[in-house]
Amino acid sequence: MSLFPLAILVVTGVFLWIANDYSRTSRIFPMAAGMFVAVLTCAEILLSLRRTTPGDTEGTPSASASSAGPDAAPATVPELKSPAAAPATSANRVRMLCFAASMLLFIPLVQQLGFIVATSGYLVGASLLLGYRRPRTLLVFTPVFVAALFFFFTHFLNVPLPGGVLGGILSR
Repeated sequence: MSLFPLAILVVTGVFLWIANDYSRTSRIFPMAAGMFVAVLTCAEILLSLRRTTPGDTEGTPSASASSAGPDAAPATVPELKSPAAAPATSANRVRMLCFAASMLLFIPLVQQLGFIVATSGYLVGASLLLGYRRPRTLLVFTPVFVAALFFFFTHFLNVPLPGGVLGGILSR
């Protein structure tokens, strides 16, 4: 089992603990989103434990090949490779731990720099950290996504977002 789902579960727990201090109406969305992430992460942990149970016969010679004789080539069950089944190298672990740490640093950065600057930096940084290498797409997607999120929160949900360094520009 990889450490990434456990790290996500820990980060989600921290966010749920922080959201518990919000007022009754303000904590509904963060708590619901946090619980959703926690349930999905627990499901992923259970599925990964189930995939790695002792006695798995994936990749072992089939019974029909062993009865064909000693000269017969062993037939194996074809495996489907998924990103979750990739070997956990130390570089991948470091990358995932850095990603989890970046999620923890995002909240204080939102308070200091403001939602637009912090979210834009986080999206670009996290995408690059996770291996995304299309700069044109990032340059187009990031401002569009951040602007849509900002508009959604401020106009539809009526949730004021921290202005930070752009506070004077946004309040005009």
